[in-house]
Amino acid sequence: MFAVLILLVLLLVALNSYAIYALVHSLRYDRRQKLLQFLLVWFVPIVGALLVWSLARDKHTGRVTTDLTDRAGLDGHKIPDGVGEGIGRE
Repeated sequence: MFAVLILLVLLLVALNSYAIYALVHSLRYDRRQKLLQFLLVWFVPIVGALLVWSLARDKHTGRVTTDLTDRAGLDGHKIPDGVGEGIGRE
């Protein structure tokens, strides 16, 4: 029985450690958000670790921003003349 308990504790520490590793290497969150997620992992061990791991593991999406300078999503490119005529372009 004691060996099973030790094994469960080791698995829990490994899961939490992996979640923290993924969180630290994630570029999606600022320092405060990472701290709150770190606390979630250790205070709500299994659910917190799985939640943080699932959110932090997506490396293909960048940091979320509220910068609306490029509202058209064109990254500075000009819309060709004649495209979008009649849809309210100024």
